[in-house]
Amino acid sequence: MKVLVIDDDVDLMDVIGYALRREGFNVQIAVDGQQAVQRFKASRPDVVLLEIRLQQGNGLEVLKRIREAE
Repeated sequence: MKVLVIDDDVDLMDVIGYALRREGFNVQIAVDGQQAVQRFKASRPDVVLLEIRLQQGNGLEVLKRIREAE
């Protein structure tokens, strides 16, 4: 199963990514909205974990852009 993790806290993403990979998930990470939409389009993940309060942009706006990309 593919998981896209979107967060601007790199340390937290490392921990989340490590835990998910240990459980057998294929993990992609993105640190901002633009990268998130690009990675979503490229990998079509099964699950998206999205931080709503991103430093560079609003997580809800990122979610809207991801939904439009479907």
